[in-house]
Amino acid sequence: MGEVISVFEYDLLGSDKAASVGAKLVPPLVFNYLEALSLASNQGSQFLKLTSRSGFKLLQVQNYAGMLSTPHGFQLEILPKVGKNLTAANARQTLLTMLSHLPGFRHIETQQATLQAQRMPLLEIFIHQFLHSVSQLLKQGLRSDYVM
Repeated sequence: MGEVISVFEYDLLGSDKAASVGAKLVPPLVFNYLEALSLASNQGSQFLKLTSRSGFKLLQVQNYAGMLSTPHGFQLEILPKVGKNLTAANARQTLLTMLSHLPGFRHIETQQATLQAQRMPLLEIFIHQFLHSVSQLLKQGLRSDYVM
C-alpha cells in the first residue's frame, strides 16, 4: 500500500509551497490527478472543489468522509469535520462509531474497530472488518435453501 494522508472535510490540499496558506501537502503528481478528477466529472467534483488562495491552486475537500485512492498508490483518508480537534485515530473512531449506528449497516464491530482505529487507516479497517464478517459467515455455515 502507498502513502496515506489523513485530512478532514473542508480541508485544503495543495502541492509545493501551499502549506503557507494552511493546505495539506500532497505530491505534485497526486495533486494533478486529483485536480483532473475534480474537473473531468461530476463524480470527482462531489469530493473535491478547485479553489485558490494567495495565488496557490488548491483543492478543497467537500462534504465527504471515506477514502480516495489514486492510481499512484496514494490514499487520502478523509475524516469527518466533527473530529477536527481530535487526533486522527480518535476522528477515525468517531467515523466508525457513526457508521456502526447506521440502520442496516452492521459490518462494523465497534469494540474491535476501536483497537484498529488506533493503528490502521480506514481502508485497512474496512477490509479487516469485511474479512471478519466473511469469516463469521463461513464458521456459521452458508445456508443452502436452493432447490435443484
